[in-house]
Amino acid sequence: MKIKDDFQLYLQNITLKELGDPIERRLGDHITRLFPNYEFYWRNFVVPATKRVEGYPKSILFDVSMRNAINEQVEDIISANYTCFLHLIYAHINYEAQAMAFLENIYFHLGSAYDLAENFLEKNYLLLLDCMDVKSEILQSLTKEDFMKLAEDWYDKNYEEFHAYYLSKGKAREIRLPSGKNLLKEFIANQLGDKQLWKEYNEISTSIRKMRNAIVHDVRMGQIVINGVSLMPRPSVIQNYRTWRSIRSVIEGKDNNSIKETIKKDFVKYPEQAKSDIDNTEILINKLWGKIIEVMRNELFEKKNSKLLGYYQLEIE
Repeated sequence: MKIKDDFQLYLQNITLKELGDPIERRLGDHITRLFPNYEFYWRNFVVPATKRVEGYPKSILFDVSMRNAINEQVEDIISANYTCFLHLIYAHINYEAQAMAFLENIYFHLGSAYDLAENFLEKNYLLLLDCMDVKSEILQSLTKEDFMKLAEDWYDKNYEEFHAYYLSKGKAREIRLPSGKNLLKEFIANQLGDKQLWKEYNEISTSIRKMRNAIVHDVRMGQIVINGVSLMPRPSVIQNYRTWRSIRSVIEGKDNNSIKETIKKDFVKYPEQAKSDIDNTEILINKLWGKIIEVMRNELFEKKNSKLLGYYQLEIE
């Protein structure tokens, strides 16, 4: 498909509310308040891969299907982007309904949103490496000494829990070196140059996943009820409260001041924590998508990277 320099301006007339799929049109507002980069990414890097733009330059078509011969990497990134969006929508719906098991469902979908966010980020990184003809140090250039350092780091962080994991799961923990986390760190902290964002992402995503894993794999999460108000463990400390007796121990055999201090530090009201985690997840993912948008826009529209344009089946006239 041939385009001119006005193609970006043409794209600005396309909105999620009018030309998204049925779920995006109906529920997209739930997401775009704190995650506006979802629509920005969709407009600039999803829409050009669909038949919506086959009316360029005169019209915009209402056809969400993929254009012919779009590169598989691009399509996989688009599907990861959309599926991450869906999990965030599902988290919102469960919070608003607050039906049975809503808390469990929220953390299931938030954990999955982080899984898809990482899938999206990794695939974008690999796409950019391909189109920019650059190597990944972690995947292609590690020395034996560098690899052994990764193994040493894994040992320091994980081996202490190896025996307990085997007893609880009946199998050894899988060891992946280099891991997807190593690749993400290389991309966010090194290539994009934002070590603080990587630190923030790693901390928040880890706490949400620990909560999701506790909900999925353990007994029903315990709670403390004070004056009719239900309190749940914070995701950041859920590892300390994965049994009912660990919850019970907070209020048994301790003085009132100690109980109040522990509850204030480790527990929070039931629905409020879930809403806070939904909001913080969207704010964090919005920052990450912003980084992708910046580098992708530079390669596709500023530098007019011929390989990337080809993957989108676009040709500058």
